[in-house]
Amino acid sequence: MIEVKATPENLFWGYFDADTPPVAEINSGETVMLHTLTACFPEDLPPDSSLVTDDHKAAMEALTPGGDGSKVVAGPVGPHVMTGPIYVNGAEPGDTLQVDILEAEPRQDWGFAAILPMLGTLPEEFTDYERIHLMIDRVKGVAT
Repeated sequence: MIEVKATPENLFWGYFDADTPPVAEINSGETVMLHTLTACFPEDLPPDSSLVTDDHKAAMEALTPGGDGSKVVAGPVGPHVMTGPIYVNGAEPGDTLQVDILEAEPRQDWGFAAILPMLGTLPEEFTDYERIHLMIDRVKGVAT
């Protein structure tokens, strides 16, 4: 199994770009354990900073939305911090790749949800920004 940790050198923030170099190479059928961070800007982190893991804090400090300091993408960037990309040996442009998610587990005990004004399915219904922080109960499998 190949493990790719959510460290600054394995992350990019807010964009997809085919020129982003892969952080790992695999063969078809190999298993990858991929660590991720929640999608957010620093202001979306919970007010109690002790809930945020040290590696998450370090990544947020090291990354720049839309680039890594040497390359910044044009246009708007999103809040998503992504791990990867992973290069699949033998895959060619246009190929369809099957990805099976074998397990997903929260890496922190919190999450958040936000309403972004004038976006989504009912933009006129939600005109004010709102963010709520949720605590994750791993035993019960719920967030409150």
